[in-house]
Amino acid sequence: MPAHPAILNWEGNETIAEAKRLIDQRTPLELQLPPDLHFALFSRLCAEERNQPESVEIEGGPELLEQIAQISALAALADLVVPLREAGAGVRVISPSPAILIDFKNG
Repeated sequence: MPAHPAILNWEGNETIAEAKRLIDQRTPLELQLPPDLHFALFSRLCAEERNQPESVEIEGGPELLEQIAQISALAALADLVVPLREAGAGVRVISPSPAILIDFKNG
């Protein structure tokens, strides 16, 4: 990921239109999520890894957003799955200080 991705603060549906625009332009981006979502992210993505509940760091593709969109506060992320898949995007989820980093292989 380039040194300076576009940074968006998660505000639900309001963030989706701007994220789609950046995805269409193949601009790497970072979605910064509210801190109180750390436990929900950990529970959804790392349920079997109970040994390190203080951190999440997972890389993959749009399928990660499909999982995360099952968290009610992040359900709007489901609208980004298809554009990310079509763009061949990579997705990285980190927490605490939860964030979703999106990068493009040919970007």
